[in-house]
Amino acid sequence: MLINPYRFGGGAPPGGGFGLASRSFTSGDYIDMGDILDTDVWVGTTSWSIAMWVKPSSIAAEPIIFSKLDSAGNQRQFYVRVLSTGAISGIVYNITGLSGYRSAKSTATTVADSTWHHVVFKCDQSLTDQLDIWDFSIDGTQSNATTWLASTGTFDGMGDKGSNVQASGVNNNTVAPFLGNMADIRIYDKILSDAEVTNLHAGTDVSSGLVGWWITNVDDGVTTLPDYSTNSNDATNNGTTYSTDGPLD
Repeated sequence: MLINPYRFGGGAPPGGGFGLASRSFTSGDYIDMGDILDTDVWVGTTSWSIAMWVKPSSIAAEPIIFSKLDSAGNQRQFYVRVLSTGAISGIVYNITGLSGYRSAKSTATTVADSTWHHVVFKCDQSLTDQLDIWDFSIDGTQSNATTWLASTGTFDGMGDKGSNVQASGVNNNTVAPFLGNMADIRIYDKILSDAEVTNLHAGTDVSSGLVGWWITNVDDGVTTLPDYSTNSNDATNNGTTYSTDGPLD
């Protein structure tokens, strides 16, 4: 059993702590954060990380778990997903959209149905011609290597598109939405260190570089899910429900 230090007088972050609750996703449910963080995080040759807890009810359809992607008008920036093998993968699109994309997957295959897993996607867009633009961690442990999935053309970093950031997502009319539970979704404007990844997995707060944070222990209601980072990019809830099933219970 993992122990969340905020349960034992360690001081609570905004939102009353994290890891003891989640949001439940059924067919077609998603959380929409809006067209956010382009100039601060995604655009150009910046470095960023996404950390989150996921408990998929099924990975057979290779669900997308986080994205900034809308195929209409070629508004493609990135998406990350769980593959049917249990590996996690990511793709970033070049400023021109369809050309120059970079895609990779983790070598670890530990994400399983009906089990909580902490996943971290780290992307260093300054490594435009390198195979290690992507790095992944599952359950606090960095994958030993990444497997190169695909690339094309020259990668110059992502452009400022009009697509929205979404947990799961329907902007791209995906046939593989996420089903299950998500908790403690975080965006960082840096590459998380191994120690920081370990701390997040253990339930210790990591605030340095935090630019987006959704789903704490608080039942935020039906319509709006607050962003508990200092950016206050509150999200619109589309169907997900509050659950007391948390990864650190």
